Amino acid sequence: ALIVISSCAAGTGGTTSGTQGPRNELTQAQMLETNTSTVYDAIRRLRPDWLRTRGGNVSIVVYMDGIRAGGLDRLEQITITQVTKVRFIRPSDATTRWGTGHGAGVIEVLTR
Repeated sequence: ALIVISSCAAGTGGTTSGTQGPRNELTQAQMLETNTSTVYDAIRRLRPDWLRTRGGNVSIVVYMDGIRAGGLDRLEQITITQVTKVRFIRPSDATTRWGTGHGAGVIEVLTR
């Protein structure tokens, strides 16, 4: 039973299979390991749940360096080599930070 408890505790760190780090964040190094070229494709492989809207008529918003950049299609235009980190911001946190209109959350792209 002790091993099971230890395993469960270790599993709460927010990692995914083969990808180290917080569940709401991807580094450039992690994305480069996917052998893809765009941020969208890397997220699709490593964190596909970030790309799913939670029903209704809401869309995920993309921000680059704090400036609203568009929707998910914008991620297809950003190469991995342009970014240092990508984060998923939950809807409640996104609304607190940027105001209303972020009901599906935000993907924040940080560049060099």
